[in-house]
Amino acid sequence: MRKSYETSMAFSKFGIYSISLYFLLNWVSAAKANDDSLFQTNQITYLDPYKNIIYDMGDFKISFPKGKFLLKSIDNHFSLSIGTSIQYDIGGFIGSDKKHNQPDMGGSQAVLRRARFIITITYDNFKIIVAPDVGRGALVNDSFHEINLNYTGFHHTDLSIGLIQPSVTLLGSETSAGFTLVERPMIIDLVRNIAGANARIGFTASHWGKNYYIGASVTGQRFGKFYQDFQKNQKGGIIRAVIHPIGSQNYDLHMGVSGTVAFHGDNRRYSMNALPEAFIWPGRPYIRTGKINGVNNVWAIGPEFAFRFNRFIIQSEYYSIDLQRNSENNSRRSNLKFAGWYVSTNYVLFGQPRQYFSERAYFSAPKNALFNPVVGDWGALEWTARWSTMNLNSHRYDWDNGKPKNIHGGKQHVIATGFNWYPADQMRFSLEYNYVFATRSRNNYYNSAGRKSNILISRIEFNF
Repeated sequence: MRKSYETSMAFSKFGIYSISLYFLLNWVSAAKANDDSLFQTNQITYLDPYKNIIYDMGDFKISFPKGKFLLKSIDNHFSLSIGTSIQYDIGGFIGSDKKHNQPDMGGSQAVLRRARFIITITYDNFKIIVAPDVGRGALVNDSFHEINLNYTGFHHTDLSIGLIQPSVTLLGSETSAGFTLVERPMIIDLVRNIAGANARIGFTASHWGKNYYIGASVTGQRFGKFYQDFQKNQKGGIIRAVIHPIGSQNYDLHMGVSGTVAFHGDNRRYSMNALPEAFIWPGRPYIRTGKINGVNNVWAIGPEFAFRFNRFIIQSEYYSIDLQRNSENNSRRSNLKFAGWYVSTNYVLFGQPRQYFSERAYFSAPKNALFNPVVGDWGALEWTARWSTMNLNSHRYDWDNGKPKNIHGGKQHVIATGFNWYPADQMRFSLEYNYVFATRSRNNYYNSAGRKSNILISRIEFNF
């Protein structure tokens, strides 16, 4: 743990220093290009300080588009790029919520949430992506975000095989660089975990147009540490279908459905838990089911909806997670059902608003942000609010021959609001407040009598 902590601190310092350097270069370059801007009315919408940095190496050229290293052949057949995604979180609980002899969840912590290095090699229509990750989330599960081979030779179609990140649900299809809040809602993480999330050996295909998107994946167990119970040798599938019937400069309407299934068939045990939508204390879920015996397959399905009007976006998703179980010793095990949903709003106060990204069917983060007060540009600033609910209770009041048939994992709500400031496309500073309240979770050391918590989280993000 000491070694990983030192590694995290080293990467966090690297990220902070790099952010500061880029911030200075961007501002100086913009100011230099507009030294007469005090007497002009025209303003810059975006300026890339690396645009003219090009090294000629005969058959190859090295450039740094928006700061990313790019080696490219002069015939455009081959390219090699190296990017990075670093997210450093500082947060903690406001006050103490200790009661009924439960452990105090107070205090604060600094976390290197993600630290990915993304190597992309392309040759004509083939692309190889290798993305190791040394952030806390990866160290808990595995050390790779993805390693896969892609083919893009068909029109608006992407085929991938290897260690993949399948696309399922609206918010589950977003990259972490585009989150409106620092983490996904509880229900989205639980649906992703069924047959997606983290790196899994599998195959995925997607096809899109201006007004539609469809994607499907076949996956195996997660890559990384040795998994037990249901997740060992599991097989699964994912499908997502979306229509985008209205798309214009001022309006976007998005409607879709996502489904996922995983099966094993060997009477395995399955469990689920949900954190307070913050990764500050990853080993302390407020609600959890515990081990559920006799699970043959797990599946989830639900609708997704989003609407944009100019700078304002509202979106929502609802999913039901079903566990199909077998019988044992002539005693029938009840099938179980859990449900969750969220609704969120987002408004860009200044800067370019979020735009619909047809290739993945979601709304991307503001683009072309530039911090240059000399000409009145302050980057982009957006506000988000979200209500999220997850219910891990099932058959709560059912008994059989004096024995409980129920799962009393608890029900949790999270009310979150926060701001994201983008001084440049490659940087984001976030500040977020979460109010969490959960009912009692049976046999849960961290929530045996219900909890209410106030959490403040900040994030420094650096993407090339």
